[in-house]
Amino acid sequence: MRTFFLTCAMLQLVTSVRGEILTAEQRHMALCLRSIIHRNFAPGQSLFVSLPSKECHGTLQRCDCLQLVNFFLEDIHQDTLWPFHVSRRDFVTLKVTEEQLRIHHNYVIFTWSEEVHGDVTGTLVTQLEELKTSVSWNPRARFFVVVTVNDARPTHLLALNICEKMWNSSRIINVVIAIPNHDDQLLHGEINVLDLYTWFPYETSICAEPTRVVLMDRCLYANNGQLSNTKHLFPNKIPNNFQGCPIRVSTSELIPYVISKTNYTDSDGNIIYRYRGLEMEYLLLLAEATNLTVLYLPPAKGDVKDTHLQQLVEVNSGISDVAIGHFPLNLILTAYADPTITIVFDTLRWYVPCPKPVARMEKVTGVYTSPVWCSIALVFILIALVFWRSANVTYSALVTELQSYRELSSCVYVVWCVSLGFPVPEMPRTARLRAIFSIFLCYCFVMGIVFQGHFISFLVSPGYHNQISNFDELLDSGLPSGKDENLDSFMRLAKYYEQDKFESYIDCSVRHKCLERLFTDGDITMLSPVADVMYVLSHIGLVQNGKLICTLDDNTFPLDISLYLTKGHPLLDVFNTVITRCTEAGLVTKYWSDLIFYNHLQHLGKSKAPSCEVCSGMYFVFSLSHLKIAFVVLVFGFMLSVIVFLAELVYHSKSYILADIRYER
Repeated sequence: MRTFFLTCAMLQLVTSVRGEILTAEQRHMALCLRSIIHRNFAPGQSLFVSLPSKECHGTLQRCDCLQLVNFFLEDIHQDTLWPFHVSRRDFVTLKVTEEQLRIHHNYVIFTWSEEVHGDVTGTLVTQLEELKTSVSWNPRARFFVVVTVNDARPTHLLALNICEKMWNSSRIINVVIAIPNHDDQLLHGEINVLDLYTWFPYETSICAEPTRVVLMDRCLYANNGQLSNTKHLFPNKIPNNFQGCPIRVSTSELIPYVISKTNYTDSDGNIIYRYRGLEMEYLLLLAEATNLTVLYLPPAKGDVKDTHLQQLVEVNSGISDVAIGHFPLNLILTAYADPTITIVFDTLRWYVPCPKPVARMEKVTGVYTSPVWCSIALVFILIALVFWRSANVTYSALVTELQSYRELSSCVYVVWCVSLGFPVPEMPRTARLRAIFSIFLCYCFVMGIVFQGHFISFLVSPGYHNQISNFDELLDSGLPSGKDENLDSFMRLAKYYEQDKFESYIDCSVRHKCLERLFTDGDITMLSPVADVMYVLSHIGLVQNGKLICTLDDNTFPLDISLYLTKGHPLLDVFNTVITRCTEAGLVTKYWSDLIFYNHLQHLGKSKAPSCEVCSGMYFVFSLSHLKIAFVVLVFGFMLSVIVFLAELVYHSKSYILADIRYER
């Protein structure tokens, strides 16, 4: 069901004039307007009708503009083809409905001079400023401006003045202006012709500035409200070739998104700025594809927050056309400028130091846990006692055990030999001791196979310490956080306050320096976009792999980067089209890959990467250092043997001395 919205004040005014009769001129204008709406506005799309707040003043025989508007609204409403909204400046809406939140695609603006000697264009500018405050404002819609009363100026000059006002106010180009032509009147002074004007940007040397208007059509009295020809009044006004027209760009260096190149001074003494970078590549491809001339304004000064604010002010005030330099796609920014579609799909991640390789000695001793090692030692002691006790118990008069098994030290020696896989000097004789010896031999064989399997594996790859995987572990690690005030401010706008939970901070106003410290020293943590990380890695001669770059499994945030244009700028659709084609063709991706690869090759000589054991897992070189554990055990055995040997010497020396003393007595 079609909707029809009128304010209370408007209803009263309409009711007061409903019974009056239109003049022939007003009826002629209403028929022309109806014909234009039917031929140029798609059915189903809403019409937004705007009126001044006061009565009109002019030279017509009956200057009742509201009566004309009322007749037009009733006529259009009876067709039930368009839902339409009516707005008047003296009516204040206290409640915003769902219908008013929808973007409008068609505007019909009735305007007239509100004062006796007033200016029509002044009233129109006031109406536009009022329309711009609405959340449904769409400067790229179709605008049909109806001047109900002309002034002393020729129609083409008035139309040009209106085009200039609409361009300067809201960058509106898709406009058709209907003006009564006083130069061609009937015998009774009534208007015979309604002229329809528009203008085409980027067709003259001045490019986007309105310098002349084009008479699109005329609505004659003799045609009963029909236009003279059948051509469309709202053609596409954006050409494919802009013939070198300038586009002003507000930016500042922000590596790797905007990288400043060598600047130079032209013959007139002007500084010519040159930029490349991940985001700037889209703009350069656009300029090349559409034959636009990029003019860079002097770079903004200060930190990222200050430069972004200055760039948005320049775009919002019309000083520049485009703001570029890592602007996130954010609802707050869209109130001041129009964003393009996403050009960089980035991600904010917490980067943490990667776990370091475990020392081989530590890993080998960790084959078994401490309780298992204690259990093995206890088994060895108990087996030695069992050997010694079983050898000293006589079970049969026919078979006696060897003397070596009757001594506890010899039993310990036998147990140690069996555990290491060495042959024993003599096998036990009794059946009971042989059975116990066989069980212990099987036990040592199984435990030795398990140990050797893990031992060889750990020699080749000892593995790494546990990685920090979530934010709670990151806080428990005690690592200081790299603090970037600009990024922190942005995260707080997104209602994220986790970065305030760290106990200590490191000043990271120069983010790339802190990222370099993170990847080389591994003593801090940082929240950073992925693009910055890739660039820093290439700049210090490192490669991106899982052993150098470690992130948290949680607390990741998508970061969409866009370009921002002046509100209502007509080139927004051109930007979106070129960005889409560049993304689909992979042109910027190729540039980014070439940039990373070139930086990596250029800084490969001063790479600060760890040893190849960490940065590469392609092959493994077995060296003498891998046998360190074996030599440690050998040295330990030698030292123990020397201690036992010295203890035996001391023991036997004391025995001989005591024996000599007894003999002398």
